[in-house]
Amino acid sequence: MVEFALVIPLLIPILVAVMQLGMAFSYKNQLTQLAGEGARMAAVDKNPGSGTLQGYIKSQASEELKNGGSSAVPNPAQVCIDSPASGAVRVNTSVTYDWFPILSKLSSSLTTTTIHGSATMRMEKDPPSNYSEGC
Repeated sequence: MVEFALVIPLLIPILVAVMQLGMAFSYKNQLTQLAGEGARMAAVDKNPGSGTLQGYIKSQASEELKNGGSSAVPNPAQVCIDSPASGAVRVNTSVTYDWFPILSKLSSSLTTTTIHGSATMRMEKDPPSNYSEGC
């Protein structure tokens, strides 16, 4: 019992940190995947949705990234499309991630970060007609 009492205060913070890191990597992978799919759709000038291409890309995200409102992801993900160079299209996705929501009430600048995903592809049809640049 004494050993357990000495080890558990060290084990719980390590476990929480590993879980938070896993969630952050999962969001990073999702955002990168969404950016890649969006860049491919933009490169071939295809918008399978009825609204904007940015809205369609966002609709493919998980509920937490799509809507926000949770303690870890307070705001929805943002999807931006631009052309960094002639004949190229870039899709950037980002979301604000709160590492420790309980501590964010004390100092949100220390516990929040922005997770990004990005993909750039060569345009196959120029100029695009099924989407517009912007966020």
